[in-house]
Amino acid sequence: MLTTNELLRQEWTRFRRPGRLIAMWAAALVVVTLGLLHAFGNRASCDGPCPAEPIGPDGSLVNDQFYFLHRDLGENGSITVRMTSMTGTITYPPPNHDQIVPGLVPWAKAGIIIKDGVRQGSSYAALMLSGSHGVRMQYDYRHDTAGSDGGVSAKSPRWLRLTRSGDTITGYESADGERWAKVGTA
Repeated sequence: MLTTNELLRQEWTRFRRPGRLIAMWAAALVVVTLGLLHAFGNRASCDGPCPAEPIGPDGSLVNDQFYFLHRDLGENGSITVRMTSMTGTITYPPPNHDQIVPGLVPWAKAGIIIKDGVRQGSSYAALMLSGSHGVRMQYDYRHDTAGSDGGVSAKSPRWLRLTRSGDTITGYESADGERWAKVGTA
């Protein structure tokens, strides 16, 4: 019976035959060539000039994507919303949780926003209810103020209000729509 060292030496000797070494180098060359061809052929194009990356009010790159209904507010006014539910789905990644279940991720958000135009990166102030972090007032991509904790339901709705007076936006929240608590100002 051969020892482990003797078996390894025999396999290494067989592997070093010229035909096997050439086949290994050829396979490696094919893999690298296919990867380079894919990389060089993978290009994006735009009809006309490609859009620039969105830049926030302070000049930094921002991620600015969301869905909204746009209405002009004017220089003074307010927006109030009554929230009675917030639902969604959570996709657990494989390998242990490859399933989709009802629920909210902790930072899922729904609420109201006042934005300085519809251009990506423009200045904004938003008052939102999050999946598990309560009411939040966020503005200009870098600022976050916590309001009250807790969720929302049909039996326990939550009112959110943003009020604009010139260049100042103030966020308020209420549990009954009558008594309002200030969350923050931007």
